[in-house]
Amino acid sequence: MTEVLVDHGDADVANEVASNAGARFSNTSMAKLVMRADGDDRLTGSISRRADISPTLFRPLLIQATEAVRLKLLADAPPAQKDVIKQVLDEISAQVGKDNWKPRNYAEAKRAVAELSQDTELAKSKILEFADSKQVAEMIAALSVLSAVPVDQIDRLFRTANEFGLTVLCKASALDLDTAYAVIMARNGRTTSADMRAYDGFHHHYDELSVASAQRVIRFWQGRQKIVQHFQSQAALSA
Repeated sequence: MTEVLVDHGDADVANEVASNAGARFSNTSMAKLVMRADGDDRLTGSISRRADISPTLFRPLLIQATEAVRLKLLADAPPAQKDVIKQVLDEISAQVGKDNWKPRNYAEAKRAVAELSQDTELAKSKILEFADSKQVAEMIAALSVLSAVPVDQIDRLFRTANEFGLTVLCKASALDLDTAYAVIMARNGRTTSADMRAYDGFHHHYDELSVASAQRVIRFWQGRQKIVQHFQSQAALSA
């Protein structure tokens, strides 16, 4: 039942489920909730108060949260959790200080993959080719063509602390297991043969997702991103 509510429920339903201390989540369902919480302060708060959220998912939950939400979580957290939150916030601050990231220019990559829109199978094979050769811009542009998700949103998924969002995008695009794994390894700057244990773990999580479920999660996430971008635009105009 929890899986169904996470997959099909709107923002209010997702928050109600996350707030229910008696609800039980699989790792995949909890990861979906964390992805849906991107841009949703209320859901972020509800998930953060759950005792069953793993450290693996708690960190990206904090990273994608706004500064105001992070401070509120720290103020409201029980003593046992404060140290964990402080540690993650210190890591975030240190990373921001080192971060020399600059947005990629996708204009050339978009031109290179433009013809793929007419051939789904060719697009999938090119994504594998680009992933294996670490042509990240071309890989992301080809994913955009295949999924109809804008390049800037895929770039955001590619750079987030949690690889689950990109995994969901791969499943929503109906990529086979090996192609999806190559995309995840390209995200991590590694080769597909680097760690077979990682492959086995990915295989399990990828099989747990259905294409329809992944597509719903992507739609929810995109909806939140549009709302966030709207308010950011309004704030910029008011400044």
